[in-house]
Amino acid sequence: MLAFAAAVLAFVALPQARAATRKPTCQARAGTTIAANGRLRVFRATKKVQGRPRPVSVCAVGSRRVAKLGVWDECFDNDEIGSVTLAGRFLAYADTSCGLNSGDTSVRVFDAAAFKARFTGLAFTGPATAGSSRELAGLVITDTGAVAWIGTLNIGNGTGPAELHVRPFGGADTVIDRAPDHTLSDLALVGKRLYWMHGDQARTQTI
Repeated sequence: MLAFAAAVLAFVALPQARAATRKPTCQARAGTTIAANGRLRVFRATKKVQGRPRPVSVCAVGSRRVAKLGVWDECFDNDEIGSVTLAGRFLAYADTSCGLNSGDTSVRVFDAAAFKARFTGLAFTGPATAGSSRELAGLVITDTGAVAWIGTLNIGNGTGPAELHVRPFGGADTVIDRAPDHTLSDLALVGKRLYWMHGDQARTQTI
């Protein structure tokens, strides 16, 4: 009789034990939300643990799927995440890694449908000089996965050339505008229409 009672108790406790070991859903995961929509949530740890950089992760809303993207506040020997932008199932963000004297930023596009990065490209693709850094000065993405960004080459004191890139989802990365001394700015997206400034001249293009 005692054995039977113990077996019943074990059977009743089994679903509770399984529930306790389940990973939390996306919305319930601890951390500070950086950006979120109906498909994805990007979040970071609220504090450092033992001095380590705070990880940045993305999860699928309504599920337990999660992937680490990089870290929030340290680019030396790490992938530092910034410029987080969401549209529909797509996430675009900057991924920066640094050395002692220079660093490089790449643009990544994450697709919730595949739940992985579908594109990685350098922010600036023109010739670089010793000690220069490839940086990002603007990033937008459409809900169909077309991404555009302004990449710059910082050769010191915030000076250097700039490029405007456009890449449709699954297509090729194309530079559609160039300018000296970081004079591409104010990148914006309205629907599928791209707007930016080339010096004091307003420009636009459909992507």
